[in-house]
Amino acid sequence: MFFSQKLIAAVAALPAMTSAHYFWPQLIVNGETSEQWEYVRETSQGYEPQYTPDILTSNDLRCNTDSLAAAANTKVASVAAGDTVSFVTDYGAKVQHPGPLTFWMSQAPGGDVTTYDGSGDWFKIGVVGYDTPFDSTGTNWRAYNEGTFNVSIPTTVPNGQYLLRIEHIGLHRPSTREMFFNCAQIEVTGSSATAVPGETAKIPGIYSESDEWVSTWSMYSSPSSFPYSGPATIDGGVFDSQGSDSA
Repeated sequence: MFFSQKLIAAVAALPAMTSAHYFWPQLIVNGETSEQWEYVRETSQGYEPQYTPDILTSNDLRCNTDSLAAAANTKVASVAAGDTVSFVTDYGAKVQHPGPLTFWMSQAPGGDVTTYDGSGDWFKIGVVGYDTPFDSTGTNWRAYNEGTFNVSIPTTVPNGQYLLRIEHIGLHRPSTREMFFNCAQIEVTGSSATAVPGETAKIPGIYSESDEWVSTWSMYSSPSSFPYSGPATIDGGVFDSQGSDSA
C-alpha cells in the first residue's frame, strides 16, 4: 500500500514537473515531425535546467550534457535556406517560465556535424522576446505557454552542415537563472551566401556572470526593458522583441 501511494503521488506530480521544465527532442522539417532525438542530439540532462553562473563557463553550454556522445547516432536534417524549422517540446510541455528564447547556429569546420563539438564560431539567427509592460507573472514574454518554436534559416547563411541550437532562459528565480537548450544537426542547402553577415562568438563566451540579466535584473522590480547580451542577430535573422538586440 505504501508503494502504491508513493507511485500515485509521483504520477500526480508529473504534469506539473513536465510543464515547468522542458526540452526539445523533436524537429518539424518540411512539414514532417521527427521522432524524438532523430535530428536533435540526446543529452543526459533530461528536462532539468542548467544554472547560472556555473553553466556560463562550461562547454556544456553549447549543446548540453553528454550531447556529443549522441552525435554520431543523430541524423542530419536537410533544410533549404529560407525554410522554417520548428523545435517541439517534450510530451506536450509548455514553456511556463518567463524569459527570452533564442536560436543559434555554428557551422561544422570539417563539414561533418556528427563529429563536431561546437567549439567553433556561433551566431544568433532569432530571438523570441517580450512585450511591455512587464508583470510579475511573466506572461508578457512571447515564448510563455508555447511548446513549438519556429525559426527561419536565413538565406544569408552559407551552405553546409550546422548545429542549430535553441535556448530558453528562465528569469523567475532572483538568485540564479535557469537555462534550457538543445542542438539539432542540419545541412543548409540552396544558399548563394559565402559568409555569415554578422557578429560571431564562442560558446562558452556569449554570456558573462557580470551581464545585467545574470546579476541584477529582476522581473519583480517593474523594469522597462530587458538587457539582452551577447552578439546581435545576424542580417537576415529575426529579432522578435521590444528593446535592443544586444548589450
